[in-house]
Amino acid sequence: MLYTFSLSLNAFAKDHAEKDFAKPSPAESPLESSPTLSQPCQTPPKKPCQKSVLFHSLFATKSLPPRNSLSIGVFTDFSEKSFADVYALGVYYAQPNTFFRINGRINLELEAFFPAFNQTSHPANTKSTLKPQIIFGAAQDIILPLFSSRFYAGIGIGIYIRSNEGDDGRIGSAFTFGERVFVGFYHKLGEHTSMSYELIIKHYSNGNLERPNTGYNFMGMNAGVLF
Repeated sequence: MLYTFSLSLNAFAKDHAEKDFAKPSPAESPLESSPTLSQPCQTPPKKPCQKSVLFHSLFATKSLPPRNSLSIGVFTDFSEKSFADVYALGVYYAQPNTFFRINGRINLELEAFFPAFNQTSHPANTKSTLKPQIIFGAAQDIILPLFSSRFYAGIGIGIYIRSNEGDDGRIGSAFTFGERVFVGFYHKLGEHTSMSYELIIKHYSNGNLERPNTGYNFMGMNAGVLF
């Protein structure tokens, strides 16, 4: 009988030890013992930041995809304390680009300068000695919106070569710099074409590389088709 009691006591102790081993230790948190809850808490993914379009232009907006343009311009000179000593007529081709992350355009330009009068037809008038000449070059513009996506403003700078007769008294070299400021407006003609109109003030000179360097100042407008 004593032997039977001893076996029963040993079985009770063994069963009690197995139950204690199955219990988590006090140092172990219930959260840590859970395989699911022990993983690091994952915060919900952040929504991608939508970059604000600070610089958008006629050539890079949602309402008007980037387009090439072809335009013509008419200008009058306002140098030497008077208007219309010289007229300029030009043809311009532009492609959209960016300049230091600012939307703009790169231009190829061909212009012709014409005197407003000549000494043959007006012998009493000797103010102008300019002969007709051609100027060709490339320019970079940057364009910023004004009020809405249909209005814009910009500035540009370019380098040019002109047919220099050497007797116009304005610029003493064939190499010429050009700077301009402009404001413009566009409207759509169709799904893939638009019209643009710009008022422009521009200046040509050679940066004092050679004398004389009075330069040319023009004001006028151009009209173009975006395609």
